Amino acid sequence: MSRNIQVSERNRQAVADQSVEIVERKGVGHPDSISDGIAEAVSRALSELYLDRVGKVLHYNTDETQLVAGRAAPAFGGGEVIEPIYLLIVGRATKEYDGQQLPVDATALTAARDYLDETIPELDPETDVIVDVKLGAGSGDLQEVFGEDGVDAVETVRAYVTDLAAEITDRELTVDVNTADDYEAGSIYLTVTGTSAEQGDDGSVGRGNRANGLITPNRPMSMEATSGKNPVNHIGKIYNLLSTEIAESVVSEVDGIRDLQLRLLSQIGQPIDQPHVADAQVVTANGVDLADRKAEIEAIIDRELADVTEITRQVIDGELSTF
Repeated sequence: MSRNIQVSERNRQAVADQSVEIVERKGVGHPDSISDGIAEAVSRALSELYLDRVGKVLHYNTDETQLVAGRAAPAFGGGEVIEPIYLLIVGRATKEYDGQQLPVDATALTAARDYLDETIPELDPETDVIVDVKLGAGSGDLQEVFGEDGVDAVETVRAYVTDLAAEITDRELTVDVNTADDYEAGSIYLTVTGTSAEQGDDGSVGRGNRANGLITPNRPMSMEATSGKNPVNHIGKIYNLLSTEIAESVVSEVDGIRDLQLRLLSQIGQPIDQPHVADAQVVTANGVDLADRKAEIEAIIDRELADVTEITRQVIDGELSTF
């Protein structure tokens, strides 16, 4: 059965060639990113549990994780968490299959604590955060402190980020860190653990970075939360990740593509590899005729759709990021 693949030309300048593009990236310590990361870590752990115990991924979704900020008293070189962060893992998961009880809640709790320990090492998962699992069955504020250590830390971060970014792009770079700091007034941003979740900043799955790792108002993007969703049958997760993989394949394999936007639309009751439409909108380089590239683009899209189950494997193995 042939797939409905449409390839058309966009009559506009490629976003990369425009003089201004605005994007946002929430860091791994942002409460929304913590929620995304834990939801996805729990998702992978449940997939692995199901594959190990019953040989297939059962029904679950953990994409409703919520984070409630704690309260802290930061200080240079130390400080303490006064009230712990509260993390609630919410969703649905299959807890029994063919008469076998499955340790779903324990698996989710372990995955969440392991993720926190690896991602935010200064956060003590035993004392600084309360992790609560409620999976139903289914089939830093500004602190008035100041010190020389803070200035040195900011400059260290600025230099590190500048060097890292220079390895990725040859564009002119300006890196700003802690722009609200007021050294003369003695007001700077400071945390105990490295995340604003310790004091006054809540988080929720899907409220931060999109599946491509950025928030991009200059480019079309789905508002679907991808973290925590089932990687076997949830289109909101699979198509978000697959569309990025397809776009990257086309741009890397086909010469003369300056910009490509891909939209995948599913239809209930149809196989995942047979979208209702796969719509590619292309901006070519000067002097390149899309008609000369169209068949090649269509073939790549068709190939990637036929291999859609590879997305599931990559997600379970932790090879694809969802935020």
